[in-house]
Amino acid sequence: MWGLKFLKRRGAEDGVASIEFAFIAPALAFAIMGLVDVGMYLNARADMTDSVKSGVDYLLMGGQDINTAAEVVEHAWTSRPEYSKVGAERYCTCSGVVAVCSVSCSDGSQPETFKKIYAAAYYDGLLLRTKYSSDETIRIR
Repeated sequence: MWGLKFLKRRGAEDGVASIEFAFIAPALAFAIMGLVDVGMYLNARADMTDSVKSGVDYLLMGGQDINTAAEVVEHAWTSRPEYSKVGAERYCTCSGVVAVCSVSCSDGSQPETFKKIYAAAYYDGLLLRTKYSSDETIRIR
């Protein structure tokens, strides 16, 4: 008799764990997908930032051509998305205002020369869709 009560009582709770898991499983799956998506986004962003720094390294080691610097970035970007943009530009400033590089500043000094490398891309992941970019500017003497 005691054995029947034990079995009867135990049988009333057999499906509780599976029902609780059915409630928790979608939230758990969504959280795991989110973590994977954020990890992939951070990896893609780090890859792009590292490639931009490769272009800056080219310029810092004596490279003069900004088009070659942009090509260095393109070759260093290992997982470059299809819709991405890489560019480089040279510009000058006089007292913080953009100026023509071949003309002296109003105070007679030479304008400060800068080279800027930039990259931008779109991330289209499982849950996250966003644009990300990176740029580095160096001053040339």
